[in-house]
Amino acid sequence: MIDSLSPYASVFVARYPWRSLSVGLSSLAFDGTYLRDAGALWVRYGGTGAGGGFSAFPDFTRYACFMLWPSAARWFEALETLEMFRRIREVATEWGVIGLVPYRCSGTWCGESIEIGEEINAEFRLEGPIAVLTRATIRMKSLYSFWRKVAPVYRELSAPGGALCAIGFGEYPWIRQATLSLWSSERAMTGFAYQASAHAEVVRRTRKENWYSEDMFARFKIDYASGVIYDVALSTILSR
Repeated sequence: MIDSLSPYASVFVARYPWRSLSVGLSSLAFDGTYLRDAGALWVRYGGTGAGGGFSAFPDFTRYACFMLWPSAARWFEALETLEMFRRIREVATEWGVIGLVPYRCSGTWCGESIEIGEEINAEFRLEGPIAVLTRATIRMKSLYSFWRKVAPVYRELSAPGGALCAIGFGEYPWIRQATLSLWSSERAMTGFAYQASAHAEVVRRTRKENWYSEDMFARFKIDYASGVIYDVALSTILSR
């Protein structure tokens, strides 16, 4: 684990049985203040789409939460001591948690940004598995164009040579969307970005047609991973 005073991000994803959906709806959805009181700088919680989370049709059983903390120590203290996380692990049929060290970020998420620590250098970020966060608030006039392109991009992400795992979730259905993709290396991620035709088309049209009113693009070193997300054992990602 990284011992750093730089901001540290975490992602918690959990699937609940139908009889326990109230836990998913209450444990994180309405506890942003609780997490901030525990030290989080900001919190973004959302539901997922069907399939891999990239469908316009919701999956009411799975939820994801992205959190930014002032340090790794503060996050791990919260993970181990907060009753909320213990309750989620106890009830969820599947859950996974990822700890992330940011090394590049542009844009904002609901007005908040991620400040990168000075000690994160080029040598550090080029080694080992990484995660990429892309999120956007989609303009109403662009909703149809955006959602038409989601399925082809997800197929490319899931194909051989794509991401090891990709998590799609939204704070606000259809309008505020986020994707966290996990990669074996930065080289694998950049190779996909330049070679995947559907992804390249979305990037081109996004810029040309101004689809988003706000967006963020961030890269992270994967520092910690535990549990399972979409049938992917997260520990296998760190062992690559």
